[in-house]
Amino acid sequence: MFRAAQIILFSLLFVIITRENHIVAIKREALRIINASPDDADIEEIMYRLYIVDKICKSQQAIKRNQVLSSDEVKQEIETW
Repeated sequence: MFRAAQIILFSLLFVIITRENHIVAIKREALRIINASPDDADIEEIMYRLYIVDKICKSQQAIKRNQVLSSDEVKQEIETW
C-alpha cells in the first residue's frame, strides 16, 4: 500500500513539474515574441503575433499526434456548410 502511494505521489509531482516547465516555456516564448516586436507595435499587433505563434504550435502538436484531416476530408466538411 505504501509503495502504491509513493508511485501515485511521484506521478503527481512529475505532472506538476512538467506542467510548470511547460508554463515557463510558454511565458519565455511570449516574452521572446514581445521583445522581437517593433518598438512601435501596439497591443493589437502583439496579441496578433502571440495568437499566430500559438496556432502554429498547436498545429504542430496536432500533426505529431496525427490529428489531421486529408484534403478530401476537408472538402467533404466544407460541402456540409
